[in-house]
Amino acid sequence: MAHRTVLLRSNSFREEAKAGEASIYPGQCVEWSAAGTVLMNNTQGRPTTGLMIAIENALMGDDVDDAYSDGARVQFHYAVPGDYFALRCKASENIAFGDKITVDNAGDFVEASSGETVVAISMEAAGSLTVDTLVKCLIVNPEWTA
Repeated sequence: MAHRTVLLRSNSFREEAKAGEASIYPGQCVEWSAAGTVLMNNTQGRPTTGLMIAIENALMGDDVDDAYSDGARVQFHYAVPGDYFALRCKASENIAFGDKITVDNAGDFVEASSGETVVAISMEAAGSLTVDTLVKCLIVNPEWTA
């Protein structure tokens, strides 16, 4: 399914901060840097600064395929259990309905391997991905493991 927005349903709040690097895409996981900017998450599994999901900058007319540039104001949500987001899943993944999803060390979401922290459950069967793709996911308690 082609998603036109990243935030599908949420009880979380929106935040905004300066990008510390280029090419942050809506649906990716971001984290705080020591400089007070946001970067793509670089920790496999559990994000170190909370599950922060970049969303599209609709106020500027951008959509889900428009990346933030270095220095731009990135809009994101702190995801909480029960939220629904279209998460940017990495190309080469094979996502089925109900798959356990974790975050990789480049800000993308991937199928969780045994023992990895689970941050979401896939709520659609996206199949074998040839490009990075937004997949509807339910955010779960990050204490789960695959």
